[in-house]
Amino acid sequence: MGLAQFFSKLAYFLFLGILLANLYQKKFGPRGLRKRLAGLYLGVSVFIVFLASGAIIHSRRIFGVELDDRLILPVAAATAWYVYAKREKTLPFRFRCQDCGVRLPWEKALFIDSNLCARCEDRRKKN
Repeated sequence: MGLAQFFSKLAYFLFLGILLANLYQKKFGPRGLRKRLAGLYLGVSVFIVFLASGAIIHSRRIFGVELDDRLILPVAAATAWYVYAKREKTLPFRFRCQDCGVRLPWEKALFIDSNLCARCEDRRKKN
């Protein structure tokens, strides 16, 4: 299996996972809008890698020239750089409470925007 095929399979399953998570996020409505948009950005980024790897795999039919499998590496690197550069929008997921540092449940960490444990959230509502 070539490098482009590996990235194609990886991107396919990542995209499928992100899509399923994004569908589950709709359950939380406006409380999870920021993280739902982050899932959309991540999904688009992974889809770009998937399309590029497909274009490399089928380059003989598409372009008439066989492209090198290693061409997927700069595409994946550029996509990873973009996700990192825009990390405030693409990676808002926190697994610890931003006030007290206690571990958050996975549902809260992945789907609800507040990034606060129940105790800190109650404290903020009272103030």
